[in-house]
Amino acid sequence: MSNNKITIYCDGGCGQSITLKKSKVHKVDYYFCDTIKHRKNCEKVILSKCPKGYMATFSYNVAGSFSGYSFEKPSQDDLKRVHNAQMILKYGTDNENHKNS
Repeated sequence: MSNNKITIYCDGGCGQSITLKKSKVHKVDYYFCDTIKHRKNCEKVILSKCPKGYMATFSYNVAGSFSGYSFEKPSQDDLKRVHNAQMILKYGTDNENHKNS
């Protein structure tokens, strides 16, 4: 294998791997194969590693066909965005609150 290549293994534990140029790999905390066969289980394993109080950021195709997650402490702006999204979800889908509007 050439020095400019790297092998990435699925952090979900399924055993899948991909070898590609280092320049084609974007840094994330956890890589997963994102195949139809393994997606749900691999994603579940990785998300279970997210520390309490942190948020998980998903990115597609960070290493070829592999996707990835990064865990980080949310900023105040992130917390406001999450709160706003929760309010939209709550009131945007609750028909009882909007019947008389």
